Amino acid sequence: KALLNDHPGLEFLSNHAEFQEKYAVTVITRIFYSVNKCHSGRITSRQVRRSDLLSAFAAVDEEEDINKVTRYFSYEHFYVLYCRFWELDHDRDYRITREDLLKYGDHSLSHMIVDRIFDAAPRPFFCQDKNNSKVDREFLS
Repeated sequence: KALLNDHPGLEFLSNHAEFQEKYAVTVITRIFYSVNKCHSGRITSRQVRRSDLLSAFAAVDEEEDINKVTRYFSYEHFYVLYCRFWELDHDRDYRITREDLLKYGDHSLSHMIVDRIFDAAPRPFFCQDKNNSKVDREFLS
């Protein structure tokens, strides 16, 4: 929240609460994916020390152009991810189903590949809904 409220590079989001939330979830997900290597859902102080998270925090604190801090915080990176997710989510329910993913690239992915993605190889997805859909947090990982 502090970053969204105080960073000059994100001032344009001040009247767009929906995108503020999506940006925040994306940043948090990217941090957890990179820092929490064991995927426990908790970041330890040891993981923080071994990561580049503190240097990324320092960089985003010093840099007025949020897009120059490409590690975790770039709004341009968020927007590319969001647009790609939106393209895949054909029914606009913020979930990517097997059927959605099979349509990707003019049906360029085989059923086997899509099944492998949904079977969570090589990294387990930590959140699936009752329809076995990937929600946007998993897409961003």
